[in-house]
Amino acid sequence: MKNRTLLRLFAWLLLLVCLAAVAISFLPAKSRKAPSAAVTSIQPEPASPAASTALVHSSPVQPSSASAVRRSQTQASHGNFPEPAQGMRDLVRNVVNLDALGGVVNEEQATAWKQRLHLLIEQGPGAVSAIREFLSGNSDIDFGSAGKQLLGYPTARAAMIDALGQIGGQSSVDTMTELLGSTADPREIALLAQNLDKLQPGIYQAAALDAARQTLAMAAQGNLPSRDVAPLFELIQRYGGASAVSDLLQNAGQWNYYAMMTLGQLPDGAGISALTQVASGQAGAGSGAKIAALQMVAQAASQSDEARTFLVEQARQGAFSAYLWAALMPILAGDQMTFQNSAFEDPLAKVPSNELRMAHLSIGNQNYLTAPLGVMTADQAQRQMALIQALSDVTSDPEGRSALQQAKNLLQQRSAQFAAVPAPGTGP
Repeated sequence: MKNRTLLRLFAWLLLLVCLAAVAISFLPAKSRKAPSAAVTSIQPEPASPAASTALVHSSPVQPSSASAVRRSQTQASHGNFPEPAQGMRDLVRNVVNLDALGGVVNEEQATAWKQRLHLLIEQGPGAVSAIREFLSGNSDIDFGSAGKQLLGYPTARAAMIDALGQIGGQSSVDTMTELLGSTADPREIALLAQNLDKLQPGIYQAAALDAARQTLAMAAQGNLPSRDVAPLFELIQRYGGASAVSDLLQNAGQWNYYAMMTLGQLPDGAGISALTQVASGQAGAGSGAKIAALQMVAQAASQSDEARTFLVEQARQGAFSAYLWAALMPILAGDQMTFQNSAFEDPLAKVPSNELRMAHLSIGNQNYLTAPLGVMTADQAQRQMALIQALSDVTSDPEGRSALQQAKNLLQQRSAQFAAVPAPGTGP
């Protein structure tokens, strides 16, 4: 009896083990785990003790889960890349790893680093696979502000993307389009778009805009909390054209200043009508977007008849409060708003540092500068003065007349300041 009971228990245990094995066989393998919809962060390898006191630090790069479909299509069309040669891997490592320079960048070390980068570029298409291997690793080295000034690049990835642009050829194009379909870093997307457009003008602008829109959608959902999306708006400004107006208006709630700044700088004044609608309250935008739109209308008014007519008519109707006049004053005196975290050409190289004003808005992590870019030439200053006079002729508001006089005085001061600086190539 006792033996029969033991046999029965053993049989039940055996049955349970079999059922468990069957259940486990139906579970998905770890390698088939579905990707999370949220952005993940791949941490780089820990820095060495020497690097901890350097000007550089490791920085993770976030892959774009939103562009997974486009990424798979890109990889399928490009086929397989050859395995990088060890010598090429060593060349890439010597460029991206500043520990080889002792972690501290000075003029002599920067010269040595630039020579290494030049040597890598000289290898031509043979170096592309090794560069691609580094870029696909989702790690980066931030050179810091001092390193950027000396080396010419903010990060190691930016240097590698520029190297691909200089090497050129189909393998470089394939590598950059593959990365464009996977990265969610705004600056990286803008750098890739620029380099691709230089190598094959116009061909990849639509893909770059698609990447920018997808990444903005991710940022709007809170998936890129630490990223400044200014480079994406710059990209839209350059490649979007009139078709970008509706996208910018939709993004005005999250990035009021970025959206208005981009509208004001679309080619051929394509965004001026939308700006006047926002500034007059017809577009249903918030107060922040209205102020930004009005400032951008004023910024464009010396060159756009539509913007000038709107601004003068609003002044004639007494539509500006004392606060709005104060916001318009520096713009009328020649200030222009520009992106602080620009990934394109730097328009501020000739502007004295004491004339730069930085602004940060916590909503959307927006960072922009105001600088007197509208009075860099005598012709610009003359147009600004004519605009101030046109507003003065129709304004009876004491606050407005006071603000216009302040703008006139500042404009005269700036005109004299920049007139004293010889134009490039004309100095002694």
